[in-house]
Amino acid sequence: MDQLGTIFSPATLLRWHRWFIARKYDGSDKRKTGPEPVKTKSVLDLVLRFASENPDWGYGRIHGELKALGHDVSWQTVRRIMKDRGLLNDPDSPPKTQWKDF
Repeated sequence: MDQLGTIFSPATLLRWHRWFIARKYDGSDKRKTGPEPVKTKSVLDLVLRFASENPDWGYGRIHGELKALGHDVSWQTVRRIMKDRGLLNDPDSPPKTQWKDF
């Protein structure tokens, strides 16, 4: 253990530590976050596809269909995806049927 202390000076270790901390908490967009998970992309695509093809389905039904297809995803995730994309209906407003759907 004494030999490891002589490889790097304390100043070098502190400089590295400051650099890693500055890089970790850097809020700029220059940092790479890594590749987007494939599972997330496939679930997102399926939720958007189900919502567009079946406009009367809610997040509960879409969650059930995803579970039936073997995707391990929570209903909160499905709800968040739909809410972020503006696909959830407002519960306070009455449902409206479009003429083209009628």
